[in-house]
Amino acid sequence: MSVRVVLVGCGRIAGYFHGPILGNMPGAELVAAVDADPDARARATARTPGVTRFADWAPALATMPLDAAVICLPPALHAPAARDALAAGLHVYIEKPLATTLADGQAICSAAEAAGRVAAAGFNFRFHPLIEDARTRIARGELGEIIAVRSLFTAARRALPGWKRERGLGGGVLADLGSHHFDVIPFLTGAPFVEGSLTASLSTAEDGEAASVLGRLESGTQVSMTVSQLTGHGTNRLEILGEKGHLTVDLSAARPAALERPPGRLARVHRLTARLGALTPAELLHNPGAEPSFGRALAAFVAAATGAQTDLATARDGLAVMRLVEEAERAAETPAAPLELEKAG
Repeated sequence: MSVRVVLVGCGRIAGYFHGPILGNMPGAELVAAVDADPDARARATARTPGVTRFADWAPALATMPLDAAVICLPPALHAPAARDALAAGLHVYIEKPLATTLADGQAICSAAEAAGRVAAAGFNFRFHPLIEDARTRIARGELGEIIAVRSLFTAARRALPGWKRERGLGGGVLADLGSHHFDVIPFLTGAPFVEGSLTASLSTAEDGEAASVLGRLESGTQVSMTVSQLTGHGTNRLEILGEKGHLTVDLSAARPAALERPPGRLARVHRLTARLGALTPAELLHNPGAEPSFGRALAAFVAAATGAQTDLATARDGLAVMRLVEEAERAAETPAAPLELEKAG
């Protein structure tokens, strides 16, 4: 029996990915779509005839036979939509950020636990084949002790919707881009961030932000992260620096991950499928469903709704990331103490 899904929110990303993917996914049936904009509803479900379209989620939840909701609304609406869906007995998949306040994030977690339903946070990069492969290799000990992680995530400069420019509404570069790396770095290494370890700097322009963050994992690994909405093109890359070698995972270029060994030893290259290796960055960003992690994450959610064990980020994981984003934003607003130089002589 298929998991019957309502797509709540049919904006840009849902139109590129969630709608087309759910409409063509084995084991799932996209039965309803919700958005205040009728054109957005039509675009997201253009490939799925027979989907019932609604301007609001309340009548969809009240009248349609449903098992799960995929919520892609602006973040300020995540908490009310998720609570209503959970109250209706549905499993929920909530795009990041989980909510706009820690209180709302906690309310989603509590509602899911009380209902006994799956509540997943939309950190899709956990399911990228390159991330899965890197995690396996790290767990096997190919890199030895992890000394440091460096990450870079940038989005090409573009006109942003209003909520993406307002941190109080779930926007800002640390929530938009940094949240993905706050989740995937502990996922890769098996060690969470140390609470209170983050320092950050933030620059803001009219059409976006850029930030640098330094932190530490409980394993002792040092982390440096750069995120930006202001650059000329998109980049999504992580470098894991270990005592035995360095592993570079470049999701934006879709190149096979290469493990760099010390001089005198051959570098190992783990090749993925020809399909993934052939994708260009443009195809990954603009061909619906081409970026592999979206479909794999949604498939894991559908499987979890039937009782399967998966590596989905939970609502609790999403809440932990919200705390890190908030900590980094507070750190960026705190002026650094001036250096005190000892006088010579």
